[in-house]
Amino acid sequence: SETMQEGPSQSEGEIIHRDWLFSIEGKRFVNGLFKDGLGSPGILDKPFNPPNTGVEIRELKIQVKGKMAAGKTSTLCNLSGLAVPASHWETTGLQVLGCYWPCHLRAGKTVIFKLKFWDCGFTAAKKYTYLHEASSDKPDVILFIFSMTDRESFQQIQEELNSSSDSSTVKMIIATKCDLILNHQVTKAEIGALSIKHRLPVYMLKNVNQPETNSSKQNEKNVAKLKNDLSEFMLSSNWRKRVKQFSATSRFKVSEKRVLTSASSFRSSTNLTESQKSQDESPKEAKVSHKPTCVDDKHPSYELVADMLNGIKYAVVESYAKRAQREEEFDLNYSMNQITLIPKDFTVCRTFNFSSGGVRERTEEEGVLGPETPLEGQFDDISTEFRFADYAPFVFANIRSLFGYDTAEFLDSLTKTIKLWELKSPGKSASFFYFSLDYKFIIKTVTVEEAHFFRTFFAKLLSICLAES
Repeated sequence: SETMQEGPSQSEGEIIHRDWLFSIEGKRFVNGLFKDGLGSPGILDKPFNPPNTGVEIRELKIQVKGKMAAGKTSTLCNLSGLAVPASHWETTGLQVLGCYWPCHLRAGKTVIFKLKFWDCGFTAAKKYTYLHEASSDKPDVILFIFSMTDRESFQQIQEELNSSSDSSTVKMIIATKCDLILNHQVTKAEIGALSIKHRLPVYMLKNVNQPETNSSKQNEKNVAKLKNDLSEFMLSSNWRKRVKQFSATSRFKVSEKRVLTSASSFRSSTNLTESQKSQDESPKEAKVSHKPTCVDDKHPSYELVADMLNGIKYAVVESYAKRAQREEEFDLNYSMNQITLIPKDFTVCRTFNFSSGGVRERTEEEGVLGPETPLEGQFDDISTEFRFADYAPFVFANIRSLFGYDTAEFLDSLTKTIKLWELKSPGKSASFFYFSLDYKFIIKTVTVEEAHFFRTFFAKLLSICLAES
C-alpha cells in the first residue's frame, strides 16, 4: 500500500507528536484508557478517562462520499480497526462506524478524537432522502473515496470537488485498491493533478489486509499517518494552510511528465492523430532510415518480444510487492514518489526462470532456484523456457517516477498486449529497438559487455535525472 506523503518523521511546525502513540509512554496511556488497546471500541462505548488525567475528548462527524463498490466499507473497517470483510456487499441504510484516536500535542496536552464515520448506501440514499440529509448534515470532515481500478469512481470524485463551494469543512481524498496495479485505471499523475488543483491531501491504501505480514504492518502505518494528518487539520486554526505546508515538504508532490525524446526522434503519442495511433498502422513520419515493423504473433521476433514483456510484467509486479517488505525490514520511509535507496539497490539482480509450469526465482546469495510459482491469468501463454534478469529495479522505478510515470502506467504502456514496434538500428551496432505502441518507452538490445558497463554508472545516471527533474 502507498500514501502520498512522507514518513512519520516530525516536520517543522507540526502540532502533534506523530510517533507518540507507538512510544512506551503512548502505549501505557492507551492501555490505561482501553481494555483492549485501540482495537475497535463501539460507537456508544467511552474510554475510561480518570478525572486526574485532564484529557479532552472531541467528537468528529466524518461524512464518507464515493461511488458504490469503490471500497468505502473496507476502508472504514481499516480506519476503525475492524476486520476487512472477505466479500463485498452494498451498504444498507446508514452505517456509522466509530473509533478513538489519541494525540499528544507538542504543547504537552493530550486530546482524544472520537471519529464517527457516516456512510450512506447508494440505494438507500436514493430511496430515503432523509438518510442522505442526516449523513451530510454539518460534517466536520468529508472523506472522498475512489478506487484505482474504477475510473468512474475517480471521475465522480472530480465532479463532486468541482461543484463544491464549501471551503471551511476539512476534506481528504483516499485512493483504494492501490495494490492491484495490473488493474489500475487511474494514474498517479492524474491523482497528483487533482491534489494540486483542489489543494487537498490524497492517501493511498490497500483494502484487504493479510495479518502478520509486512504489507499489513505498512498499511497500519499509512492509516496512522492519515489519522494524524486529520488530527493536525482539526487542531489547526486554518486547515488549508496546514495542507499547503504539507505540500511544501513534498507530502503530496507528484512529478509532471517530461518528454525524454529529442526533436529528431519519434513524436510523442499525444501529438499523433487517431489514425496514426492505430496499433495496426505503421507510423509515417518516423525520422529514421528504416520503417519500424509491428511485431505480432505472425512476426519472427514474436517469441522474443513475448518473453521480454512477460518477464518485465512479472519482475515489476514482484518488485512492487517486495517494496513494502524491504522498507519495513530496513525501517525506511515509504513515499509515493521515490523509493528510499540503499547501496545494495544499485547492484542487486533478481533472476527468474520461466517455463510453462510457472516461475522460479534464483536466490542471489546461494544461486539456488526457489519453489515454482504458478503464473496467473494476466500473463500471456508461455510456451518456451527462458531466463529473465531484473537489474536494480528500485533505481529504475525511481527514474521513471522522476519523469511522471507510475508503475501501473508503465505496465499498461508496455505489456497490455504482446505487441511492439521493431526497428533495426542503421548504425554499426546492429542493435534492435522496440517501441511501445504509444511510443512512451523504448527497449534497446545491447551486448553483454555493454550491459556490464551500463551497471557501473547507475548512481551517476540517477543523480543526473534528479538534477534534470
